Amino acid sequence: MSILLASLMNPIFACAVCTGSLDDPQTNAANMGIWVMLFVLMGVLSCIVTFIINLARRGRRLELETAGMNIKHR
Repeated sequence: MSILLASLMNPIFACAVCTGSLDDPQTNAANMGIWVMLFVLMGVLSCIVTFIINLARRGRRLELETAGMNIKHR
């Protein structure tokens, strides 16, 4: 049974990306996909860092304002 099944199966070959064909369109598309994901990731991470810096600045400003109010009220 397994011999019959093995004879009916087509051979499976690796894609161009796996074999390392540098000039194949499939390899170029995979490389471009990696670059796009990298740029999107950097954009998201830069937004997160900007948000954290904004929160830190606002917290520092609020701390200075409340410290100034405490000095005036004493």
